[in-house]
Amino acid sequence: MEGQIIREETLIDRDVEVGSGLGNMINSGQFEMPSLENIMSLIDSMKDISDEERESLKASIMFPDADAADKMRQQFESTNQLRPSSIDYFLFLAMVGLIALVFALFGYKLYKSLMEKKLKKQEKQKNNKKSKKTKQK
Repeated sequence: MEGQIIREETLIDRDVEVGSGLGNMINSGQFEMPSLENIMSLIDSMKDISDEERESLKASIMFPDADAADKMRQQFESTNQLRPSSIDYFLFLAMVGLIALVFALFGYKLYKSLMEKKLKKQEKQKNNKKSKKTKQK
């Protein structure tokens, strides 16, 4: 098990080294695109694919299908577009409703408190008037 983990780590390290080396080659101008003959010889040297697959790969490289490229581009664009779903709309409306409810409750409590203060002030003024009348008598 540990040997397998070490092997995977070395493969990852090797891939990183190859990738960074390729990036350095491209940035420094040393990278050169392979010719069509080089690509065909690479395809011929592949052992894991059948003759039919090899020929279809060569044909797709030699004569690229424009319709297939357009279909792939359209499929890529359609899968990579993020669209909000109905759940997203529901959650948004629920949050807006919750915030509105909190503001409404605070507003109601403030209104109630101000009305109580106003009533107490009016009662105090009435009591003051009554007490002044009783003192005058």
